[in-house]
Amino acid sequence: MGRQLTVAGDVIIDWIISNGRCNVYPGGVGNVVRGLETLGYSVTLTTIYNPMLYPLGHVFNLRNSLQDFEHRNVNVRNYDLGIFQRFREGLKPRIFTGAFDVVVLHEDTCIRDFTALYADVRDTTPSGRCTVLRMSSSDPWETIMSKIEHKYAIVTFDSKVRVFFASDGREEQIDFPPAEVRDTVGAGDTFGVGFVDAYLRTGEVNRDTIMSGIRLAQEKVGQIGVFV
Repeated sequence: MGRQLTVAGDVIIDWIISNGRCNVYPGGVGNVVRGLETLGYSVTLTTIYNPMLYPLGHVFNLRNSLQDFEHRNVNVRNYDLGIFQRFREGLKPRIFTGAFDVVVLHEDTCIRDFTALYADVRDTTPSGRCTVLRMSSSDPWETIMSKIEHKYAIVTFDSKVRVFFASDGREEQIDFPPAEVRDTVGAGDTFGVGFVDAYLRTGEVNRDTIMSGIRLAQEKVGQIGVFV
């Protein structure tokens, strides 16, 4: 059994529409957990799901009238807002805080305060503290970075990474050739898997550990419809 990790995630849901069924997955945090488990880590997941009802490996189906989607990621909020709103109503009271190895906080997160080794944050709602903070260039990363205490902040772009060192206010930039992109679903999550693995092995935040995440993410974006 590999190293034990504690991971916490949020309420983002990936709805895969196929043959009139709506398959619900645990979103970005699910990608990270599956990726870390693939690398041999033993993961304990804390999320808004009741693990007795919806364990990570389980997919449950909601019947609906969507018959015309064969193979593509579709956000059901655009097609059946009623189902999504009813699902969300049961989640609002379940805000939690805690300390974890990894947190993945994307859209409408239920985590309001956290302590973590690695935090992947795309939502401006939470506050917390971490060793390494990862943000996407497509999000309001300056706002996120100002709200979350960190030692290192990583902002990922298509062909570069900006790294901020809180201890001395220094910034570095790592450039790399852009990948041929066929589908960006899960790219940031996949970066986290590669980076966390490299960081846990070395204890370093440098070009090598960051590029471990970039290489895994670039491999991911060259595929279509494949989750970590």
